Amino acid sequence: PSTFNTRYTDGCTAAAPCKLQDILNNNGFSSINAATDQSGIQYWTPKNTDDIVLTITFISGHGDFAASGHVFKWYKNGSASPLTPIFKDSNSPSHPTLQILNEGESMTYTIPGGSFSTMGFALFSENAKTGKNTSIFVNQASLNSSGVNQVVVYNPSPGKYIMGFEDLELPS
Repeated sequence: PSTFNTRYTDGCTAAAPCKLQDILNNNGFSSINAATDQSGIQYWTPKNTDDIVLTITFISGHGDFAASGHVFKWYKNGSASPLTPIFKDSNSPSHPTLQILNEGESMTYTIPGGSFSTMGFALFSENAKTGKNTSIFVNQASLNSSGVNQVVVYNPSPGKYIMGFEDLELPS
């Protein structure tokens, strides 16, 4: 998707939702064209059994006005169960001991090497007050309940990826 939901800030409204391109531009990625530079990556294949070290910078695009809390997770072998949590945003009531990342903050996370053939990422979305009404959106379209793509992935340079998740279920 090139337009995400209407909860984004920076002057966006229901009548004029923020464009993903604006979010990329506002965060130093103006060389990426949101519509034409999508990589189509839906999962990654580790080259060997070594640990995978990720450096993650969180860009939320919706400021502190989100009605949902989010937990960023990873999964392996084309199965969205189990999901292993990596970090959460400040609106998430679940996983009380999990590291919180705020807009613009970064962290390093190590995925233990092992015997898995593929890996992917997921966004667990929940009501920020109750923790209920949860949804899980993964970067493999076939694993989403609607069967559609909820994630766009960009690969601006070798080993660097930008993922944009839509946290409202898109129609199939």
